[in-house]
Amino acid sequence: MSVINLTELQLLGEFRKRITDLDLNEEWMSNYNLIRWIRTRDLDLEAAENMLRTSIEWRKENDIDQILSWDPTPEYRYQYPYHIGTTRDNGLFLILLPGRVDVKAASQTAESREYF
Repeated sequence: MSVINLTELQLLGEFRKRITDLDLNEEWMSNYNLIRWIRTRDLDLEAAENMLRTSIEWRKENDIDQILSWDPTPEYRYQYPYHIGTTRDNGLFLILLPGRVDVKAASQTAESREYF
């Protein structure tokens, strides 16, 4: 990621003020994280704020922050082998074995309906 310039630094301060009510943790409030939202919306703070709020709402509705604590049964793991982890940047990833996993069938099982 490129270095934050003076204009972006000023926008970061304003952006932080706009989103204080979200009560985000230190990682979410880092310059590294917040500048991604601002840059993604071409420095349009209103659009960046809307996008962030929509994302946070979706994460809460879908309990995304708890996804790594899901513990499926051994039978489910055998039938649908996968690995869920995080990257160094704390991004979420999912690895499926192509040809061995029928994602549609897995998503329709009673055990996984609330997770897919």
